[in-house]
Amino acid sequence: MSGPRLFAALPLPDDVRERLAAVGRELAGALPAGRARAVPPANLHLTLRFFGSGVPVEAMKAGLERALPSPAGPLHVTPRAVSAFPSLRRARTVIAACEESGPPRSRLAALQQAAERAAAGVGLPAEPRPFRPHVTLLRLRRPAPLSSGAASRCRLPETFPVTRLELLASTLTPAGAEYRVLAEFPLAASAEAPPTC
Repeated sequence: MSGPRLFAALPLPDDVRERLAAVGRELAGALPAGRARAVPPANLHLTLRFFGSGVPVEAMKAGLERALPSPAGPLHVTPRAVSAFPSLRRARTVIAACEESGPPRSRLAALQQAAERAAAGVGLPAEPRPFRPHVTLLRLRRPAPLSSGAASRCRLPETFPVTRLELLASTLTPAGAEYRVLAEFPLAASAEAPPTC
């Protein structure tokens, strides 16, 4: 193995993680026993760009620092629906599809494009798949149909703020993936200094 796998992601507030984890467990219970594994709350996040293993950490940190836009305030994200890759009828990965809320509705895409530029800066090829913002809820060992009724009945969290982007390292263990934060990049500017009289 060539070391941990790196990726850029948006962390979720604790209450949002707990709610989405509960949705994952609920959906896993709607599938045949032992077929699906729900993602634990601590591992839930919104991935912007997967970089892979063998990527120089310091170069990736510097690349993200250069590529990311200046902090402009929290980003607001809304989980809209339960979906699956490649489809509900043949689910391998069950997700909460997300979208940016509130104007200008372009920051999420801008962050993903910045992560893409940082990847290019260390020589990685362009991501061939279109960006579909989501949080992975559970993974299936073999494809299985997921009832659209079960998906639509899930109570997803409300809109939530994201205040930073993280560079994460994922290490696979017998118990599953373990994540470690390598760097944090604020999305919201520090509190402004009070005006002088």
